[in-house]
Amino acid sequence: MAEISNKFLVFLLVVAILVTIVGTWYSIDRVNRLAGVTGYGTAGYVNVTITGKISINITQPYCGFGSGHVTEGYDYAILAPGSTGEPPCCELGDTKANWTNTTSYAPDCMVIKNVGNTNAKINVSSDKDAATMIGGSSPNVTVWFEDKTSDACIGGAGLIGYPGSEISTANITICNSLDTTNDEMYVGCYLKIPKDAIASAKTAEWTFTGTAAP
Repeated sequence: MAEISNKFLVFLLVVAILVTIVGTWYSIDRVNRLAGVTGYGTAGYVNVTITGKISINITQPYCGFGSGHVTEGYDYAILAPGSTGEPPCCELGDTKANWTNTTSYAPDCMVIKNVGNTNAKINVSSDKDAATMIGGSSPNVTVWFEDKTSDACIGGAGLIGYPGSEISTANITICNSLDTTNDEMYVGCYLKIPKDAIASAKTAEWTFTGTAAP
């Protein structure tokens, strides 16, 4: 009976060894197969989203003519910055006609710069129209624009040239798309001053706004 038990034990031992060998082989094979299917990739990714920013600066905010009066014998005077500025912002038209200075005359254009990362539609409005600012018989105040850097107003879309468009308290579009690289524009102010305008300092505040270009 002991002899049968010993043979049986040997048989069980052999079976156990075989099971161990087969199980180990199966496990190694399975791991290798899984590694081949789900192994790590060879590509990595960097992701960022840049949002649009509309921002404009008025880097030269003054269009000043000093003081003076309509020259005797004329009904009105015309004032506009242009070739007198440094550098000149416009070579077109008279920069002074029928006007007698009592101070130096060296007006310059304002300058708008797009400092954002999105092309900007530029509008302007004034806190006063011509009648309120200057007064007298048929005064006029217009606004005009010219590229400071080449093709700043892309394709010239919406660009108002000299002598400009009459400014008022309502918004006027002066450029449909101010570039982010060639990003500076001149803004000129053209004044028609009648001889009967009341003597006083004449001032208006122009407000420029930028929105995303269409």
